[in-house]
Amino acid sequence: MDMDSAEHPIIKELWGKFVRAVQRKQSHAAEDAMRTIRQINLFTSAGIYAGQAYAFEVQHERTTAIMTMIVRGLYHKYIGGILPDNGTFDVYRIRDISKFAPELNILLQIGARHVRVGDGQVFECIYAHAPDHPGASIWFLCFYGKVYFSVATNITSATDNILKNAS
Repeated sequence: MDMDSAEHPIIKELWGKFVRAVQRKQSHAAEDAMRTIRQINLFTSAGIYAGQAYAFEVQHERTTAIMTMIVRGLYHKYIGGILPDNGTFDVYRIRDISKFAPELNILLQIGARHVRVGDGQVFECIYAHAPDHPGASIWFLCFYGKVYFSVATNITSATDNILKNAS
């Protein structure tokens, strides 16, 4: 949960469980947050002061591990293969998905799939893979309609193979 998803009804519904997990010291995310928490000023895109919020450092290794595990499962479910253990996963948090709208539209036009789990309120994704390069894929993951990640799998190896075949 973060500022982008805090107002989602399902997040609000789960808040009590999260608080209990924090109290029982069962939340690694909360432990990470408490070590690095600080107060910051918020500004609108026009530079107008909009108040204060608390910020903390995201543990990139933990986020990468979680997103890697999710994409491995999605790849197996929707593409029908298993990503190699030594594969690469490039994980990025996307703050403004609208900046990627042209690329997402192009992906969808050339055959990428858009998948909603249930009604899509908790999770949905857009993905594409390269059939000629097993394991090479791109994923745009959306949680709670506001929290976005992109994950590219084995893109370096696919690019290397393309360059080798072109020379």
